[in-house]
Amino acid sequence: MDHVFKDLMDIKEVHGVVLRDFGGEVEYQNFRNNITFDPERLKPILDALVQIQEADVVFANQRIYLRRSAAGHLLVVMARNVPIAMVRLHCDMIIPSLKPAKKRSSKGFWGFRKS
Repeated sequence: MDHVFKDLMDIKEVHGVVLRDFGGEVEYQNFRNNITFDPERLKPILDALVQIQEADVVFANQRIYLRRSAAGHLLVVMARNVPIAMVRLHCDMIIPSLKPAKKRSSKGFWGFRKS
């Protein structure tokens, strides 16, 4: 999945990307420069923003851009001075390619039946 987020991660001062499904499981996480980030710390914020389509949360030195997709919540962690329009444009291109994680289910014995 690294190739999907490559252009987004190439933006100067973008620190990382997290994709969480709606159940709270991290589907993808990539951070550069050994930055540690615990997405569980954002669980209260994400729970509060459950119906929000897009949010830009600005802190003292960094910001988190949140975008809802069919696959879950896409979070982009970056420096405060990153041009948000560029991040938004890249997310617009990425989101259509994100698909919800498929739940693996067995067809059981009926999967072997001939039609």
